[in-house]
Amino acid sequence: MKIIQVIDALIYGDGVSKDLLKTEERLTQAGYTCEIYCRFIADEYKDVVKDITTLKTEDDDIIIHHYSGTPHVLDEVKAAKAVKVLKYHNITPDYFFHPETEITALTQGEKILAANQDVYDY
Repeated sequence: MKIIQVIDALIYGDGVSKDLLKTEERLTQAGYTCEIYCRFIADEYKDVVKDITTLKTEDDDIIIHHYSGTPHVLDEVKAAKAVKVLKYHNITPDYFFHPETEITALTQGEKILAANQDVYDY
């Protein structure tokens, strides 16, 4: 069994990315075998992260999907053989943004997540 964390993009300094990395650190310290996969990888993390297109899982693996509003790794999560855990990172509601701000991705992200709730075991 391994614990696999997936995220759309691992970005240096990003709050969601920091949360994922701290989770990885704690799980590894606790003795778990861990891997990180994502679609967009910052140069700082190229040596510790794998491309999501190479994801291979077993039935007893655990996937923690860090979801923050975009579905760039959702297809791979859906196709994976594993126990699937959703870690929802607060998607800022569109009414907090200036009216001229492009918010389509945020509102679409909420709708996509709602339509795919059955993907996750937890």
